[in-house]
Amino acid sequence: MAASGVARCTALLDAVPGRAEALRKTFFPHAEVVSSVAEIPGKADAAIVATPAGSHAAICIELLGRGVHVLCEKPLATTLEDARAMEEAAERASRVLVCGLVRRFMSSTALVSDALQSDLLGRPRRVDVWESVTDWPLPKHAFDRVESGGGAFFDVAPHVLDLLSLWLGAVEVVAYEDDAVEGVESVARAELVCRGEYGAIPTSVVLGRGYQASNRWRIECARGTIEIGGPERDAVRLLFAPGDRVHVLKASTPAIDPFVLQLEHFVRAASGVHVSHVPVAAATRAVALVHECYGKREPLPILYAEQQSALSPVELPYRKVLVTGASGHVGARLVEIWAMRGDLGRVRCLLRSYNNAGPVLRFPADVAFADLLDRGAVRRAAEGCDAIVHLAVGDRASQEVEVLASAAKELGIRRFVHMSSAAVYGRDMPAFVERLQEETPLKRTGEPYADGKAGAERAVLRFSAALDLVILRPHIVYGPAQRWSIYAVDRVRRGVLAAVEDSGWCNLVYVDDLVAAVDRALVTTDGVGRAFFVTDGVPRHWSEFIREHGRLLDATLPRVHAADARTRGKFSWIKDTVSQAGAILASQDMKNLILSAPPIRATAVPLFRALKQFGPVGTFLARRQTTVASGQGPDPGWTSLQLSEARLSGASAEARLGYTSRVAFPEGMHRTAAWLSFFGHLDGRRAPSS
Repeated sequence: MAASGVARCTALLDAVPGRAEALRKTFFPHAEVVSSVAEIPGKADAAIVATPAGSHAAICIELLGRGVHVLCEKPLATTLEDARAMEEAAERASRVLVCGLVRRFMSSTALVSDALQSDLLGRPRRVDVWESVTDWPLPKHAFDRVESGGGAFFDVAPHVLDLLSLWLGAVEVVAYEDDAVEGVESVARAELVCRGEYGAIPTSVVLGRGYQASNRWRIECARGTIEIGGPERDAVRLLFAPGDRVHVLKASTPAIDPFVLQLEHFVRAASGVHVSHVPVAAATRAVALVHECYGKREPLPILYAEQQSALSPVELPYRKVLVTGASGHVGARLVEIWAMRGDLGRVRCLLRSYNNAGPVLRFPADVAFADLLDRGAVRRAAEGCDAIVHLAVGDRASQEVEVLASAAKELGIRRFVHMSSAAVYGRDMPAFVERLQEETPLKRTGEPYADGKAGAERAVLRFSAALDLVILRPHIVYGPAQRWSIYAVDRVRRGVLAAVEDSGWCNLVYVDDLVAAVDRALVTTDGVGRAFFVTDGVPRHWSEFIREHGRLLDATLPRVHAADARTRGKFSWIKDTVSQAGAILASQDMKNLILSAPPIRATAVPLFRALKQFGPVGTFLARRQTTVASGQGPDPGWTSLQLSEARLSGASAEARLGYTSRVAFPEGMHRTAAWLSFFGHLDGRRAPSS
């Protein structure tokens, strides 16, 4: 609102008055902080309702009844009865009620409408949608079915269902599955049919929280495919068949514009200038469809084959195990495996926030929240536990592990499993590590990640007299939901992943095997006080790992000779850090996150718009976008990784922990491909059969 200039804020209401007062002081000094909905009439003629969904109906109906126009965040309501009651209240009061289905105002929405109506690619035949929310600030109520109506599906589906009906006609529900186990769903799949002027269009929708989907739509048409989303959400790609000629239609509006446009349309509708661009009936239909899906719910099948190999027969002698980083890549899988084998009651999940908690909170898990630098909160979280598994990765790893180990010592918790990494020896893993294996002394490498991991090991080792400490050092953890596999496929798709000829060694471990190693570390006696490499026992050349991921996309990878890679790879961690930071800062998700901050919306957005109108600046930005989109050759970080010289042995873990790898690389890749396909990372390709 501060950035748009189309309305003036006169009143603020929040359940926590201090938050409203802080907002008033910063942006709306002439506004008044009120304490109840009843105070709003007379101070404002329109209101934006952005409370938890479970309270929408009561607040909106009261405001409408008092003569106030309402823009309500999505979903309109948590029940169909409430949504209809809100519609009726607006009609009785002759006031405007609009739901925040903001995607109608995205420029990509208009581009898709034009492509379909212009018959550029022929009649649509099938639609696939993959969307997920990761690392997004989520409040506690997002995981409360009463307050939010549901989980990942209810969070995103109103947007998706609304666009499907806008483009393709009435939506019918065929089948629905999700992964909820007493909690709210983290992943859901709906099979739909859209019926309209193009006939019956089969549609598959996969929505998630905490898992990294490809965040794209594919509308397959008679003469090609329309793609929406991916790295830039305001771009639409037209892939013409045959030959897959690609034309990219890109909108020029900054990320904040859809919200500004939504507010402008609401103000005009409330002023009687025109009818709302988002009929409230559309929002009610979305609520009805979500509940129809929930009414047909079936359990979502396991996403990848043969789970039994992951169910360790270890009987844990603990009442409660505190697991830090439980919402991370490995932690979420550990919680899932323990839940499947009946050990969920033994785990307490320590989380920093709700942001990626979906995979954990789909279970009735015991959850504690704490910053690992908060000694009091960490101690409270550990009370009642008799073992700790430390999986969390933070920017201040040494300080965090010191706080956690101190709490364990104070509470008399003996067993402490610390997840480190073989990267303590650096990205290039020098050859002498192969000779000495885990006995190789730790030395400073100059690489922030490696030295941070090594520092955390040194910190926890200072408590070895008080703890039954076991340190695990995996090298490359791959598998479903694991970043190495997701990143590899992403780079293959973008054409920036090269295979190094005569590449070095990649020491793999499938994620389920790593969980099994944690199980063994919790019960070992011979392994106390030691560090262990955890691998699948078969070192492979990096080029094999990379080419297997390329094969999933039928991609021919560029090649780099090892000698050239070594030259390019000098100080590559610096280049990689800068490159990754630049990619993150330039990403659409980061733009959306930054632009959601009121100070930036109020200042930077108008300035950016003005600068874009200045010829030289606009030309530079256009050239910069073209350069970024076209790529800059092979990713230097991934190239230097392939120069790793050491083959790591799992002999020590086998002898002292009793750990044995159960998932061989071909089977692990088969399961990984199934997961990647499910979440849309294989560009619509189905996973290869085993």
